[in-house]
Amino acid sequence: MTTFHFTFGKIFILSCLIIFGLTNCAMGSLTMTGRSYPPLSETEPIDVIMRAVPDYQVEQIGIVEVRCGQLNHCIEYVKEKAREQGADVIILADSGIVTSLQYMPGTQAGNTSTPGRVTSTSGQIQTWEIAKKIPNKETKENKGKKKVSEEA
Repeated sequence: MTTFHFTFGKIFILSCLIIFGLTNCAMGSLTMTGRSYPPLSETEPIDVIMRAVPDYQVEQIGIVEVRCGQLNHCIEYVKEKAREQGADVIILADSGIVTSLQYMPGTQAGNTSTPGRVTSTSGQIQTWEIAKKIPNKETKENKGKKKVSEEA
């Protein structure tokens, strides 16, 4: 009877790990660093910047730490958090791979024993900045002047 419970428990734990791995869910946390803005609708576009500095000025609203199985799941999670805070830009600040190991001990029932098992899962852990674009203000000096990038 005890062996059945251990075997069932192992199967249940492995099933949960496999299901989590296949769905590639994203989990994370948000730390506010700036002021809040009204939330954006789901249809509002969010700029995704995969380098350190965007081509325009931004006001940082917060930092999102996210863990996921695939990059696109991380991006969708961060976009959702950005929209909730009124941000229209997300900027990848840091990225890495994390691996988790889990040991399930073996069992012994009478003369029968099963060995322990080690399983591993890996995923991405990323830090994103969520921000709001700062509109360019036209002044009398630069009104009507072309930018260097527009002249070519």
